Amino acid sequence: MLTVYRFKLYPNEEQEETFSKYFSYNRVAWNKALELREIHYRSTTILFVGYIWRA
Repeated sequence: MLTVYRFKLYPNEEQEETFSKYFSYNRVAWNKALELREIHYRSTTILFVGYIWRA
């Protein structure tokens, strides 16, 4: 059984800036990983599934 908790944040200005920076870095990392995955797929036509490599 999964339990879900929802929170609503009311950050001040400093916290908003910190969150904005963090999510910006996260978006850049996600887009880079997606780009690498697409390059891998185009060169090998094998779909890369990350969890298989962690097993």
